[in-house]
Amino acid sequence: MENQEPKAEDQAPAADAEEWRVRYFEPAEVELIDGGGGAIHMLEKDRGHIAVRFRWCFPQTISGRYLSIANIKDEEIGVVVDPRKLSRESLALAERGIELRYFVPKITRFKQASEKAGLVYCVVETDRGPREFSVADPRSHVQNPEGERYLIEDVHGNRYEVEDLEQLDERSQLQATVLV
Repeated sequence: MENQEPKAEDQAPAADAEEWRVRYFEPAEVELIDGGGGAIHMLEKDRGHIAVRFRWCFPQTISGRYLSIANIKDEEIGVVVDPRKLSRESLALAERGIELRYFVPKITRFKQASEKAGLVYCVVETDRGPREFSVADPRSHVQNPEGERYLIEDVHGNRYEVEDLEQLDERSQLQATVLV
C-alpha cells in the first residue's frame, strides 16, 4: 500500500480567521441586564445574549483589567476592556457574575451520595452551609488535581472542593466513593 496524500474532502475545513479573533468591547458598548433567577443577559449594539458567564483574563498578572464574557455554551462573546467603567448597574451585575464563577464551597461532610438514572445525587455540608447537588458523569466532572483533593462540578456548572478526602470522617469518605 503506498502513501497517499489525504483528499480534500477528508480534511477538516480551515478555521475562519474571524472565529479566532478576540472581540474587544469598550464599557459603553455593553449593557448587562438582570434576567432574574440568577441569569445575567448582555446587550451589545444590535445583539442580545442570554445567560452570559464571566471570567477574568490574566487574573494573576493584570487583575480586573480585562473581563471575558461568554455565552451559555461557554463560547467567548468578547472581552470588556476596563470593566470598572461599565455603568453602575452593569458593573454590579458583572461583579455578581464573577463572584458566582469563582465561588467554590469546600465540602466538610458528605451526608449522602447515591447514584440514580446516571446522576450522582449529593447532600453535603460545606463551609458555606448545607448544599444538595447532582453530578453527571463523575469521570468528566470530578477532577483530582493532587493527592486527596477533589474538584466537583455539578449539572449546573457550580463547583465544590474537597480539600483532603482523608481528613473527612469515615462515613463521608465512604459516601464519596460514588463520586471518586
